Amino acid sequence: MSDDPQHINHTFDEELEKLNDMLLRMGSLVAQQLDAATATFSTEQNSKKGGGVQGRAKTMDEIAQREKALNELEQRVQEFAINLAALRQPMARDLRTIIVAMKVSDAFEAVGDHCASIAERGRSLAHSPYREQFGDIDKLRTSAAQMLQGVIECCRAWDATRALKAWQKDRHINALHDALLKDFSLFMAKKPESIASVVDFLSAVKYVERLGDRLKSIVEALHYAAEGETFAPPPLKQAALMAGARAEKGYKSSLRKTTAP
Repeated sequence: MSDDPQHINHTFDEELEKLNDMLLRMGSLVAQQLDAATATFSTEQNSKKGGGVQGRAKTMDEIAQREKALNELEQRVQEFAINLAALRQPMARDLRTIIVAMKVSDAFEAVGDHCASIAERGRSLAHSPYREQFGDIDKLRTSAAQMLQGVIECCRAWDATRALKAWQKDRHINALHDALLKDFSLFMAKKPESIASVVDFLSAVKYVERLGDRLKSIVEALHYAAEGETFAPPPLKQAALMAGARAEKGYKSSLRKTTAP
């Protein structure tokens, strides 16, 4: 085996690239999980899968297979990173990269678990008479999917300048979560018979909100790996405040008809 420093450095770079490729693969699987999980709330999507019990069973089977793949990838990342640190004994940024990669893989695995929980709630509400109202989770999904895509881009480039934009998406997810909680609290008050179904739905909404928190932790970790310092976002700008207010107002108006006496 060659002891040439250039050869060793080149091999180490290839190993770091392999580690990053595994993280990107996890991100891609999580994106598929999020789409599939929230689609369980949509009667239209279920019909595209074949409809009825068979369609839902196929969706849940696919989700279970991806969850297994995510768990296996997370384990591979952990083992690969530990071996890399032990054998190469990296310093400074390279060591941060390895440590952060382990944290990112753990967070992606947790996001996958949240997606599986969301899908379970969607399946349990398959025959709810209020299923049409639960389609509102798609707006929350869109924001979460955009944040996830931003996080994947951060993983691809390990560029701290991308971190703030992805991090701020969590504010929008929180605003939509809070608006849904308020709207469906009113919905339950006017339609007490809906309580059991709405509680399941809001549980799924909460999982999306937690998912956003996990993605935010990935952004913060990637920023630390790139810059060597804790991520410190600037104060919330007025534009972001207005965006959150618009999101909340939009949800209130979207349920006005359903909650009307």
